[in-house]
Amino acid sequence: MKAYGLTVEDFNKVMGRAPIGSPKDDCRAMIDRMDDEQLTAVRAVLSQILRSSAQANEAKPTKQMPQIAVAN
Repeated sequence: MKAYGLTVEDFNKVMGRAPIGSPKDDCRAMIDRMDDEQLTAVRAVLSQILRSSAQANEAKPTKQMPQIAVAN
């Protein structure tokens, strides 16, 4: 855990063994303790997650409302 800059408490949070407050705040706190090498690895993972998420959203067909014919 020390190699990743995590405390036992951080590890337990990540593993779902301890309650987390705000996930963003928790992530920011962990990021603040990382060195440049660790940040480079995390950045690559986050970029891939965001890229995959964007591609999944683009691939989803959009639902269209049925068209109703109106007689004049």
